[in-house]
Amino acid sequence: MNAHSARSAASPTGRRPSSAAPKTIGTVDPATLTAAQLSALRLFCSARMVRVPGGWRGAGTHKVSLPIARSLAQLGLVRAENSHGQSVLVATGSGRMTRDVADQRRDAARRRDTLDRLARMEDARG
Repeated sequence: MNAHSARSAASPTGRRPSSAAPKTIGTVDPATLTAAQLSALRLFCSARMVRVPGGWRGAGTHKVSLPIARSLAQLGLVRAENSHGQSVLVATGSGRMTRDVADQRRDAARRRDTLDRLARMEDARG
């Protein structure tokens, strides 16, 4: 039995098993993101962002700087793709989930503020 046949017998794919465990990237707590990162993540989730000098831009959106885009990519929230010969940065599933959590928290805070304001108005009336 040579090395090749031993390896293929040990693994159904014929490849050696990877010694490194696969990296699992989950959602990132939106509270750890800066306001600029969160704003950029919302842009990446809603618009098709293409590479322009100095950053990334979508149609009718603000430009996202390279350092902000790089930080989001390192967190696993966006990834680069090649679409029809253009470099495009798109949100990953983790990025979309992080954006959804941030939006839910923002909406809950707005509802609490509105209820508190209404309660103060009722107390002031009498």
